[in-house]
Amino acid sequence: GDQWWTADRSSKYAQTRRLTADLSLVADQTYKEIALEYAHDHEKFDSEFADAWYKLVHRSEDHPHEDDLERDGGFCTHFEFLTGEL
Repeated sequence: GDQWWTADRSSKYAQTRRLTADLSLVADQTYKEIALEYAHDHEKFDSEFADAWYKLVHRSEDHPHEDDLERDGGFCTHFEFLTGEL
């Protein structure tokens, strides 16, 4: 994808690059509202990201239901290590 340099080439962020998708979070009003909501509520972001990640690694077009991939593959990715509950 396209990458963009910061506009102010003398700023402390002069070596920072952004993707078009990153820029959309502030340029598009709908995305900006969502980004600001998450920026102000980190627990909500963490919770909703965890739910989305779970769906991503446990489902696919051929396995649309919860745990379909686990049943088909015979194993499941576990994230207990994140809470220290191994």
